[in-house]
Amino acid sequence: MISLHEGEKILSVNRKVWFAFAPIYGSAIGLMTMPLIVLPSIGVLLPISINQPFLGVMLLVAIFWMWAAWIWLFLSLLNYYLDIFILTNERIIHIEQRSLFNRVVSEIRLSRVQDITITIRGFLPTTLNYGNIRIQSAAEIPEFVFTEVRYPEKLKELIMQEHRHAVAQEHLLSRPVNPATK
Repeated sequence: MISLHEGEKILSVNRKVWFAFAPIYGSAIGLMTMPLIVLPSIGVLLPISINQPFLGVMLLVAIFWMWAAWIWLFLSLLNYYLDIFILTNERIIHIEQRSLFNRVVSEIRLSRVQDITITIRGFLPTTLNYGNIRIQSAAEIPEFVFTEVRYPEKLKELIMQEHRHAVAQEHLLSRPVNPATK
């Protein structure tokens, strides 16, 4: 999936926190239980003399509804799981799964990072220690946003530490060699 350069090491692999998926999971469970509540209610509200084809159609609609909810849950879980933020000693790689057949892989060299901003808003993100990281760069993609990442402060410090190391390394490599020192 990701090919590393020679001498490159993975320092951190991050995904969104599981709390980010919890509302989708709860909604899917609610959608799946809806036919189990609605079908018996229709039987109570309508007279007993309902003909059989109507019940068959209602059962078919309920099965289709639950099937669609399962598909939506699976696609949402796939999208959640395949969104990855990888930090190496040379670059930052962001793999974003936008839909089933739509994936965007972006990367920036650590030496091109200009600014990092973290945002932690709300009671739950503050107590459970997750938030967003916004990385501005001098690269082709001017801004990277990683949403709902666990321990954003620690990740920011790790990125800044590796950024300083990458800039120092780049500076050493680009410095002209003085022939008098040989």
